[in-house]
Amino acid sequence: MYRGKLTSTYTNSISIALWKEVSCNLNAVPGGANKDWKQWRKAWTDIKKNVKSRISKEKQYSQGTGGGPPLPPPEEIEKTTEEKIYEIITPVAIQGNQDVLESEIIFEESSELAETEQTFESNEIDFMDIQEIDATQDELTENIENPILYHDYTKLPPEISRPDKIVRAKKEEIQGKVVKRYTKSARLTDSLRNNKKFLDISQKGIVSTNSFRERKLKLLEKHYETKSNYYQKKNRGF
Repeated sequence: MYRGKLTSTYTNSISIALWKEVSCNLNAVPGGANKDWKQWRKAWTDIKKNVKSRISKEKQYSQGTGGGPPLPPPEEIEKTTEEKIYEIITPVAIQGNQDVLESEIIFEESSELAETEQTFESNEIDFMDIQEIDATQDELTENIENPILYHDYTKLPPEISRPDKIVRAKKEEIQGKVVKRYTKSARLTDSLRNNKKFLDISQKGIVSTNSFRERKLKLLEKHYETKSNYYQKKNRGF
């Protein structure tokens, strides 16, 4: 309970029941504070945290000074209370068990960062390739159509950063492509053509359905005639 660790024998329901019992005893003290079990548990957690922090600071200070003079001790009442709490939670809870090896901690953020950098570099190479191809196409077009207005791409200012390369590559990639406008008349023509195709398919389906129904009707009529002839012959026999 004082360590705050749940186990197979010390479950959450057992913990709540014990804290409620402790809260009743603490609230029954004359002149004391009146809190619910959650607030008393929070107070105990804060006290443990303060004791761990003070002892850790003393240990770090002692190691940093090479065994020099310790920090000034706290007041006598506070020191007595903290020493009792330190005995309850045991030094292992603060300093750890020296006989148990700690497992190696591997952060997944480093691998994700490496993958992000690798993806960024690969995208940069792709954009640079697009930039070189589009520049060559622009040079050829300008040399053929406007030989006087030739633009020398070698005199472009140097790029400042990688994002600038990417933005310029995207812009040149869009400019290098021929944008085909989709007018209203073209949309209407496509819509009429698609409607005609759909109408043809619907008509073929209707024709197939009618043909199937006609054949089925003929079979039913033939079946009816066969049955009628059978019963007529049967009645004549009797």
